[in-house]
Amino acid sequence: MNKHDSSQTYQLSEAHSYSIGATRQLSALAIFLWGSLTIYEVTSLVRAIYAHDMYRLWASLATIFMFCLVGAATLYGATKQRIVVGREGIVYNSGAHILYTPWQNIHKLVLSPHTGEPALQLQKPAEALPIEQGIREERAAIKIRFYGKRPIKIESRYDLYNYIPLPAIKNDIWQDIQQHVPGLDMTLPGSQSTVNSALTRIF
Repeated sequence: MNKHDSSQTYQLSEAHSYSIGATRQLSALAIFLWGSLTIYEVTSLVRAIYAHDMYRLWASLATIFMFCLVGAATLYGATKQRIVVGREGIVYNSGAHILYTPWQNIHKLVLSPHTGEPALQLQKPAEALPIEQGIREERAAIKIRFYGKRPIKIESRYDLYNYIPLPAIKNDIWQDIQQHVPGLDMTLPGSQSTVNSALTRIF
């Protein structure tokens, strides 16, 4: 977990930008399955070489290339995850979408119904607005990065518009949030293990 004062603060004043690394999107089960499939294809490739089976050889090479490409893209996207905390509110950048909410729109700290990990639940869901407009008007806003500059509303089974995920381990981000919202109860509800939840999900 790294804390940076960077230029990518989305016009928040007194902002702190935190890189939350690749661990949130890469569950242990996903890594295990990806590694197992890759090893299987490498084994198939070796067998094809010994058997002089050119069809199987090229099929294995193509599959290994695809696995490596998907793995690299997933890792790259995960490492782009960042949380920016400022006087006007908090911004979460997942690599695929950016969500902003003012402090007064934060309802409570919960365990995400999708991951079982800590998350800030919003009182009002974010709207499909440019992030800068949301900050200026003090309205929760979300920007889906895959759709260029045009904010749009999409259906999401992960309910992107209502939650800002937090690291499972309490650290500088938690302390920074508590300073901006001193009345927010930062005690985790329940006792669900985030380790167990990580083993039951694949992103």
